[in-house]
Amino acid sequence: MAEERHEKHHHAYFYDEKEFYPDSKMKQWLSDHADIVVKEERLVILGERTGFSQKTAPVNFKLKRTDGENLLFYGFEEVDFNNLCMTMVTNVLANPNAKLLINCADPDLFNVLAIEEWYDPDFLSIARPMTDVSEWVDTLLDMIESRKEMDPSEYGPIYFMPLRWDKQLGICVDENYRLVDKWKSVLTSGPAVDVHVLWGVQLYIASCAVINRVADRIGARHLYTGNLENRYEVAEFCMAIVDEMFRGRTMCTISELLKSA
Repeated sequence: MAEERHEKHHHAYFYDEKEFYPDSKMKQWLSDHADIVVKEERLVILGERTGFSQKTAPVNFKLKRTDGENLLFYGFEEVDFNNLCMTMVTNVLANPNAKLLINCADPDLFNVLAIEEWYDPDFLSIARPMTDVSEWVDTLLDMIESRKEMDPSEYGPIYFMPLRWDKQLGICVDENYRLVDKWKSVLTSGPAVDVHVLWGVQLYIASCAVINRVADRIGARHLYTGNLENRYEVAEFCMAIVDEMFRGRTMCTISELLKSA
């Protein structure tokens, strides 16, 4: 029909949620296009497209050397969050001009991501959960100040990944206002000198903590009264909320929805 009307025939690519894309596929893409990775040193590849598109390149974005260019990423499910973390790591490590700094506040996540196996051994000690957060913040501020005196051509991007800092003392738990102010300075002034923050949180835990803090401020009782440190307990609570809200509704996959249309 498109040919009869002399119109361009657009081919749509369908995404199947049942098809898995291993990290080897992304690593292969980064390897095959190493020239692009080196040239576009702030390029981050997220993965295959999940919607209709004529573009065949994977979903991607760039963090510019300008104020406020940080990234907050989150996952509802533990596996999804872990995969997102390693997606960011794979991108940064693939670029020889970029430097990755990481600190994980969750001992379990530190082990699940096997950080000891792939992270720079020179920085491994400060990547561990028990590292003093104030030392990290002061170190980042020193980096930012020193770069202000340098020519931009003399340095490449630095990516700091504070994983699960939603449970970090002084930042999101038992907030220390002086430390929080310093952390805000890192977030606001760092990107202008190519020091970017890739902040990863598991949303359901962070959300419960935020809701409880809001309740404190308005004098209401806590919605969640369990242990915020127990991810399984929090997950069961969230599942109960979802079950109550969506009880009686039917669920289908994207493929089933398309077939019924």
